Amino acid sequence: MKDWVDYFLRFLFYLIGKFLVLLLIVVILVVSFLAAKDYMNINVLISDGFSERAKVILKDEDTTNLYRIFSEEYIQRDSALYDDTYDPYIIRNFIQDVDIRFRLVMPWQKKVTIKTTESINQIDGEIPTDQRGEDMRESEIYPPDWDNGKYDVTLERYETTWKITDVEKTKDVE
Repeated sequence: MKDWVDYFLRFLFYLIGKFLVLLLIVVILVVSFLAAKDYMNINVLISDGFSERAKVILKDEDTTNLYRIFSEEYIQRDSALYDDTYDPYIIRNFIQDVDIRFRLVMPWQKKVTIKTTESINQIDGEIPTDQRGEDMRESEIYPPDWDNGKYDVTLERYETTWKITDVEKTKDVE
């Protein structure tokens, strides 16, 4: 009788061990999937956010699209959105490059900071012909260069979505 119980307990521990290994693998896969999903959401959000922000600044577009990406507090304190440097120019197009460094984002994190580099090296635009003065130099006709830089972008999770709550410039880039 003792041999039968001994074999049964060994078999039971074998099954429990295999079940725990399988459970561990499933947990690792689920956490990996959720972390990858959060990182990709953040990556797209930062890219779209910087693009929409540049459109508002350069092309004087409406700020309503920014409210789905940025927090309201950040939009109110972002001085570049209210700067009139590019207002006299008609901007036809611009080429923007946003480089987002990888950062592991765990599913339980509520706040994360990502290092990002933004540069706009080509702005196609000019002051309208009817607004040009006779004494304007060639360099005054075309828009000034964009203030490229490296940023620490802070995002916070609001229920199931992320929003950019802060963009802090850490370094100028040419």
